[in-house]
Formats: sequence, C-alpha cells, structure tokens
Amino acid sequence: MLRQPVVPPRGEARGWVEVLFELADRAGFRGDLYTLLNATLDLKEPFAYKPAEKYGWEELADRWMKSWFGPEKGLKWFKENGFLITGKKNVEEAYPRVFLTPRLPLYLEYFIAAGEEIRKVTGSLGISWDTDDYQPLVDWKPCPAYGRSAPGYDLFVVNFKLPYHSLSYTSHNAFLAELSEKNAYAYSVLLNTKTARKKGIRSGDRVRLETEEGFQVEGQAMLTECIHPEAVGTAGCFGRKSKDLRLSYGKGVHFNSLLPHSIERIDSLSAALDSCVRVKVTRLQE
Repeated sequence: MLRQPVVPPRGEARGWVEVLFELADRAGFRGDLYTLLNATLDLKEPFAYKPAEKYGWEELADRWMKSWFGPEKGLKWFKENGFLITGKKNVEEAYPRVFLTPRLPLYLEYFIAAGEEIRKVTGSLGISWDTDDYQPLVDWKPCPAYGRSAPGYDLFVVNFKLPYHSLSYTSHNAFLAELSEKNAYAYSVLLNTKTARKKGIRSGDRVRLETEEGFQVEGQAMLTECIHPEAVGTAGCFGRKSKDLRLSYGKGVHFNSLLPHSIERIDSLSAALDSCVRVKVTRLQE
C-alpha cells in the first residue's frame, strides 16, 4: 500500500526521511547508508542503491518497489493503483510469531571481537570510549541515577507500556483515547500507597515530578499497591504537546521530558538514551 501526500508541502518543508538522507550526504556517509539499506531491504540488482550515486526520495522509493515487486511495478504504478495484493496468506504466514521456535543465544561470543575492534579504532583516534559492555555474558551495571542521593530525589520513574497502545501513534485514536480515559492507570502518576502517604499525597492530587537537572512534568496521582515503594509509574507515550492533537494534547505524563540529554547518558554499545531517572514528587497546592 502506498501513502501519498494529500497536499503539496509548504515552503521548503520536506519529509523527515528526506532530511535524514540530506544529513547523511552532508556528513559524508551517504554511500554507507545506501550499502546498509541494500542489505536491510534485501535490494537486488539492477535496483540496489549505488553508493556513488545520489538519489531523491522518490527515486529511492521507486528502486525499492521495483526490486521487491518487479520492474513494472515502481512508484508510478503504485501512484496509479494504490496497493498490490500479492495473494492470500495462510495462518502461519499471516501470524508467524506464534509458530516460530527460535533459539535464544546466551553467550554472545562475537561481542569479544567487536569490543577489541572498537578499542583499536577509538584508541587510534584518541577517543575515550567505554567498552565494558562488549562482553559475551549479560550482567547488570548501575545507571547514572543509581549514584545520586540528593535529598528528596528518592523515586525512580518507571515508564510502562499499555497493551492496547503502540508507541505514541495511537494516543490520538478516538476509540483508544476513550478507553484510556476509563483506565485509571493510563493517564495517572502511579505511587505506592505507603510511599504516597508519607509524602502527604492522596489519589486525585495534582503532583509534580522533578529531576535534579530541573526537568519537570505534572500529573494526577493514583495510589496503588501495584508499584514498588521506591518507584513512580507513568504509562506510555502520553502528554502530547501539539495542540492540533486534540484527543491526546496534555493527557497523561510526557515521560521523555524528564530525560537529560548528555553524552554520559548515551549507551556506548547500542547508542540508546538511558531512561533511568530519579525524581522528587511533590503535591501541588489546589
């Protein structure tokens, strides 16, 4: 199925994918990106991306479609037809996960060689780089928030997923937004009953969550025995900030607003942002 622009972009506006390709080109790794996409998308000749070439977004999409569906079914064909039915699927093809019998590796021996290579490269460049996690067996290491003990910042924020929401995309779905309104755990700040009472907080109170860096979010407290005494819970990717999203604007807690962005909080193995953060919870005056 092909999704097309409803109206022309305003001014110099472009899709975010086009912006990323432009950044890759300016940074000098456009060819490497094409090579990665060829492998990831399993693009075949003659439609695989040539590292030395520079393609526009429509040409990238055209080559992708022709590689997957044949030379006669490129972007022009999909613009005219909208979608392609490749055939009926049986149950195993439609819902493959329940039929898989995968093996889960416990000893990741390739991490050893990868770590040695990283140390060699970063050493030659004079870059200080943490390679402790390039090890074959998984273990636990404390995140930066565990080393802090400022008075009052005593609760770890746990951001959990609701089973009927997918990332932030569904937060403005009318049916799911209504379901979230009826779910006491969806838009609330969850606090352990005993912990909340020590802080003078009751269910329904307006509370503020604040990090040592000064980042803040607000929400409505809900007391529950379903959460650890040293944690505070927030659900999903809520608290949307665009007023155009009228069904999700301001509802729930915007967890990402609490996360500091610094190189120290970037995982040197996966490049993921550390989401472990400690907060002070205070009751707001009515």
